[in-house]
Amino acid sequence: MAFETIFALALVALIVALAYWQRGSSKLAFNVEFESAIFETPAGRLSGRDLRVVHYVFQELRGNEGGRGLRTGWWYCIAPDSRRLMVIGQDDLVGMTRVETKWVVRQLTEAQMRGALPALRDGD
Repeated sequence: MAFETIFALALVALIVALAYWQRGSSKLAFNVEFESAIFETPAGRLSGRDLRVVHYVFQELRGNEGGRGLRTGWWYCIAPDSRRLMVIGQDDLVGMTRVETKWVVRQLTEAQMRGALPALRDGD
């Protein structure tokens, strides 16, 4: 293989690795934000640390020029009183540059929780 081809492949691999790393760090940062947030829930006022997370789904829309994109996260949780909750966190652009996370808490029935989580449906 020519040096240019090897260099191009290495550059592409580096770009993919950096994009994957950035997404992972953004996902982790969003989860840390969830853990420190306080939510009004049917079980009372709880922080993310008070909830047992059984599943976490993360999505990020790419930002401009490689910047952080707007994030959405879905945390499927069990409250201390055994209620099933889905906490949705979504970044919202406030003004031209400031991003603020909005939180929504929904109580789920057992059937809704099982329906939302394939691993629970399959008995895993």
